Amino acid sequence: MYSTPLNLTHRQFKSFLALFFLFLFSSSLSLAHAQTLYISSQQAKVMAEPAFNASLVTTLSLGDEVTQLSQQGAWFEISMSDGSSGWISRFLARDTPPAERVTVLPADSNVELRDVRRRTSALTTAAAARGLAGSADSGDGLASDPEAVKYMEGFSVSPDSIETFMQPIIAGGQ
Repeated sequence: MYSTPLNLTHRQFKSFLALFFLFLFSSSLSLAHAQTLYISSQQAKVMAEPAFNASLVTTLSLGDEVTQLSQQGAWFEISMSDGSSGWISRFLARDTPPAERVTVLPADSNVELRDVRRRTSALTTAAAARGLAGSADSGDGLASDPEAVKYMEGFSVSPDSIETFMQPIIAGGQ
C-alpha cells in the first residue's frame, strides 16, 4: 500500500484531487470569460442593473477600457479601472480599441471639420440606391452586374416607339 500526501486515505485523496481539479477548472473558466472591452460610443451610461431604467452608476467615454465579467442578454456586466462594476449595453463596447480619427486635412490647416463637406459622390449614391454598393453578393443569390446596369441606363426609347407601343392602350385595346 502506498502513502498519500497529508496522510489521507485513498478515498479522501481521490476526493481531494477531484475538488482541486474542479476548483482549477472553474477558476480557468472565469478567467477565460473575463475579456477586455473598449467603449465604442462617445458616452456609455453604466447602469446598476441590466436595464435602461436602472440607476446610473457612472458614464464612460470613447476608448475607456473595461473588463467584461458576464453577459445577460444584450447587457455586459463590467468592471472598471476604479474597481467599481455595473452594466452597459453590449452595443456600446467592442473588443478592439476605437481607431484614431483619420483626416486628409493638413495638420496646420485652419479648416474646421464642420466646414468640410461629407457627402458621397453622386455615383456612389446612385450605386447604393441600385444595391451595387458593398459586397458583390448580398446573400440573396443575385450578384450585381454594374456593366448590365450601365447598358440598361444607356438604352433609350424614341418618342415614336413609345407612341406606337401605347396606341392599343389609347384606342381601348382594339
